[in-house]
Amino acid sequence: MDMKLFPFRRLRETKYIRLSPRQCRGCWECVNACPEDVFIKSNLERRHHVHVKDPSACTGCKKCVRACEYDAIVYTYVPAPKRAAKPNPPGAGDQAEAPE
Repeated sequence: MDMKLFPFRRLRETKYIRLSPRQCRGCWECVNACPEDVFIKSNLERRHHVHVKDPSACTGCKKCVRACEYDAIVYTYVPAPKRAAKPNPPGAGDQAEAPE
């Protein structure tokens, strides 16, 4: 890929969202809605859409997801399940200590 023609890698996702350039219609509402400047406009001759410019800047606020009326941005973040505390083995806490 010639970096003079495309000065950025065409990123499509962050930790929180995934962008579908095929569904993007180039309205750029997501660019205007994003408070963290995650997206960059791609204004090619026959195709207008966005790419992810800085995936590490995304905070998962979902403003871009709500702004996109074409469903080109999907929220994909699934937090890791919290581990439950291990229960005490049977008989471990049942006996009271005898006083000395």
